[in-house]
Amino acid sequence: MTATLRSTGEKQPAAEAASTGFSRRRAMTVCSLTLLGAAGLAACGGGSDDEASTGTGTSAPESSGSSGGSAGGQTIAAVSDIAEGEAAGFELDGDPIIVAMPAAEQPVAFSAVCPHQGATVQVQGDQLVCPLHNSIFEKDTGAFVSGPADGQGLTPVEVSVENGNIVTS
Repeated sequence: MTATLRSTGEKQPAAEAASTGFSRRRAMTVCSLTLLGAAGLAACGGGSDDEASTGTGTSAPESSGSSGGSAGGQTIAAVSDIAEGEAAGFELDGDPIIVAMPAAEQPVAFSAVCPHQGATVQVQGDQLVCPLHNSIFEKDTGAFVSGPADGQGLTPVEVSVENGNIVTS
């Protein structure tokens, strides 16, 4: 068996080609593994740089969802963290949520996970927008407005106000 050298067109014995450490099989294996690794990183890597910069700058800092509510549940944030008419992103048990304040001391909350493909929606003015495919949701109700989420609104999270804090119900 012989192998052809591409640069000179000369024949090279297969044993000699194997001894150089380079073979078509090895090249294909390396390329395949590289592509597979890149695809795996892309799938696990989350969003793009655009996703991190889609906020409006009006959000309060994220809360860790620490316990501290009285008979209710977990404290998400202080009522004073969200101005009337605004919304902000927080975490509850490690999951992203949006808390809006449509009226004074009357918070509403929704899962910030887009029902289309699971990206985290961002507050953009009076809307919640998915950075992947631009599904749009109403900020104060979580209702679907437009996009590929196809009529599915954001999942509500029951909250109430206790001692000046927004807590899970």
